[in-house]
Amino acid sequence: MKNIEIEENPLLTDRIQLSISINFITKNCKDGSVNIGGLSDECYYNSVLTEYLKLKKKYNIRYDKIKSQYYIEVPEECYKDRFPFCSHIRLRMNNPYTITTEFNFTRLIRKYAMETDSFDSDYDKSIRVADDNYINRRVWGRWDTHLIKNLAVDIPEMAFNLASHIINQYIPDFERSYEVVTVKQVEFNKDYFVGHHKSADVLHQLMYFIISSSGVEWINKLSGYGISVYKAERSNVEETRFYGDHYNPTLKFPIAKGIFFKIYRKTTDDIRFEITFQKGFIKRKFKRQGFDAVYDRLRIISKDFFKKADFKNVLKDAIENSYSDHFSIVDNLYKFLDLTYPELSSIADSCIYKNPITDPDIIRFIKGNKRLRGLFVRSYLGNGKRILIFNPEKAIKKRINKLDYNKYDNKFIIDLYNEYRKNNPEDRLFLKADGRTFVHKGKYHKKDLKHNNWKRPIPYSFIKK
Repeated sequence: MKNIEIEENPLLTDRIQLSISINFITKNCKDGSVNIGGLSDECYYNSVLTEYLKLKKKYNIRYDKIKSQYYIEVPEECYKDRFPFCSHIRLRMNNPYTITTEFNFTRLIRKYAMETDSFDSDYDKSIRVADDNYINRRVWGRWDTHLIKNLAVDIPEMAFNLASHIINQYIPDFERSYEVVTVKQVEFNKDYFVGHHKSADVLHQLMYFIISSSGVEWINKLSGYGISVYKAERSNVEETRFYGDHYNPTLKFPIAKGIFFKIYRKTTDDIRFEITFQKGFIKRKFKRQGFDAVYDRLRIISKDFFKKADFKNVLKDAIENSYSDHFSIVDNLYKFLDLTYPELSSIADSCIYKNPITDPDIIRFIKGNKRLRGLFVRSYLGNGKRILIFNPEKAIKKRINKLDYNKYDNKFIIDLYNEYRKNNPEDRLFLKADGRTFVHKGKYHKKDLKHNNWKRPIPYSFIKK
């Protein structure tokens, strides 16, 4: 993998979490209230909320325990046609009817780029891994910096239009206009081209660089820089965290309190480096969180961070120096599984990375294998779709609770108990001489626990003596 030419794409704004509200500081009435549709604030709010709560399920109304208020989770069909770059929209059902959304700026740029003759749709499709949340010079040949700047300036106006569109669908006689846009969280990223279909290999090399002494020193340098320059507090959360699956892992670690950094594979050819400024950091850093006050300054901060981080040289170092050949061994194992039992690759990912199994074919494969099905627990997604989760501890508990002792002889129960004792030597659970009665000495004062009324769960899996 040596001698790969690394190409650095320009810094881009990614997802921005926005809060859009009316200027509720302004008062229209002598008594300090605001007239809306002929009713005072409180009367109007109560009447609207009462009507919507009658149809709670229809309008997907939920309750936020932290903020002690109701909100509507706005369905995508209400806005996706006009605002495809927005998602996760919520309408807060209390005065001043604040609307929150996740604004995907990268996807907005793509929308305009795809309308030009310099957008290479064939290459775009060939490098896509998961979603289309990327734009680079190889996909968009004539990079238009002027267009990108203008789109950034127009974000508040687009946010106001979105808020008006949403509120008019739920409260048609709402007469006040939205005038305030605040930033709750914002992400900036850079994509690095590392060679055609090389991103998976480079990312795994980078993983081993990060856990090496050189990588740890580099991360500590970034964290120290963040704390000293941004005047942020040191983060008290966990250190570097790996999650995702075998082929698309994500590395995430805190730079400072409220600032996170992520590395992951964005396309078959690109590695993404992403910095996230969270709500806590923005509140501490800026007295006012309005879009105009926050956006430009955070962009300058992120530019400086990417310059100090020197990711291009870090990638070169990871590629040119083999920090571990462990990945090549694991990669060969996965290739073997793919050629023999392809289902086992997904099952292995689920066991290692705690990902649920949703593929119906793999679920059937597990159900058909006696040894495998005893290690997975069945669950369901919000839409009712069945999934399996690797959880041996919970699976064993269910297995014991459903065990019909009349179907098995004493030898089976004795072997089961021996396996349990091997894995839990400190537990004071014993099997009596009859081979069918459990005794717990200590907490239960030698009280016999018959199998038919035994409620105490047995933890984790069994390993035969």
